[in-house]
Amino acid sequence: MLKKEKASLAFMVSLIGAVLIFINGILIAMNSGPIILTTDAGLATVDAVNNFRGFWGRISFGLKGMVEGQATPLWLIFTVVLLGCVIQIYRRPRRHRIYAYPIILLSFLSLPIGGGFFIGFILAFVGGMVALEWPKPFRDTFFGRMVRTARLDSKIPSELANDYYAMRAGFLALAFTSISMGLGNAIYISNVNIIQTQPSVANQILFQGLLKVDINSLLNAISFLGVTFLRWILVSSIIYIIASKLKGYGTDFGKLSCAIAFALVPLSLQVFLPVLFSNTPHLLIHWPLSIVLISTLWAAVAIVVVIGSIFGFSKREALGVTIFVGVMYWLVDNVLISSNPLTQISGVTFKITADSASLVVLLISIATLIAFLLGAFSTRQDK
Repeated sequence: MLKKEKASLAFMVSLIGAVLIFINGILIAMNSGPIILTTDAGLATVDAVNNFRGFWGRISFGLKGMVEGQATPLWLIFTVVLLGCVIQIYRRPRRHRIYAYPIILLSFLSLPIGGGFFIGFILAFVGGMVALEWPKPFRDTFFGRMVRTARLDSKIPSELANDYYAMRAGFLALAFTSISMGLGNAIYISNVNIIQTQPSVANQILFQGLLKVDINSLLNAISFLGVTFLRWILVSSIIYIIASKLKGYGTDFGKLSCAIAFALVPLSLQVFLPVLFSNTPHLLIHWPLSIVLISTLWAAVAIVVVIGSIFGFSKREALGVTIFVGVMYWLVDNVLISSNPLTQISGVTFKITADSASLVVLLISIATLIAFLLGAFSTRQDK
């Protein structure tokens, strides 16, 4: 039994993450600064990058001003302590909670030195979270359920419906998603504005690994929590009204909203927006648009799976409902949330303008027609 305990997933995942973080720290110490990777090292000025017609981008492992000089040994000590905590989980599995908390904390503290090429941070953080819930199987842990939802596991809604603590888990999943989105959007938009308006600082961001993070970015992440909560209630309510009231399929709103909270987890991918900075127009359009679209479409597909599982809809019918819900959500969000000064937050958004109004109406009409043809408005009596 003890051997099985020592071979736990929490240990293996945390160990791989800690090793990557340690290697990242050693390389930064050898480099005496952040490790900058660019698509074209020949472009060395802001003007050259902006005048370049192709794609230019850079990724920085480590933050300028935080990893150089006397700070380097301190970060290396953190990585050694992280490795020590992971080893202790292997040696003393029954004291997993004692070591899980420092693993989670130290995984975050690894970000200024590149976070183990970002992969190490993710693995160490997930491993620490899994260790907190040991000896549960990974699939039944909080993060296991988030991963399974992202993998479109149709069994998740029924499992949550039978879990007494499901609503608490739903709130935690929503908080995780909203804070990740908030940090990613706020930090990216803030640094993009600096790149456009402050050439001297732009040079440090693009070529030296500087990343400006101020109190406004942190406050924006907190604001995202409130706004994402409103949007979560909005999506859940629209689905409930369409499926339960219009189509005649009854369900518990609490169970539905909890499953939707987990379905929104793919939106947390937006935390990676500040990982890459590029030249215009990629800086303003292509990169942020790609991340937002991928995460949004992924969440939409997860919602299709949730709707199909909870109400017993076919994939075709669940897709139709999701399309119509998306249309209604986007309209209400633009009118009541995104355009409201009290709920406006910094981030990548798509808004209705006077010039695009006719195109928007056309797209909404087409989407509604498609939803109708897929069976979004068919009732039980129609079947």
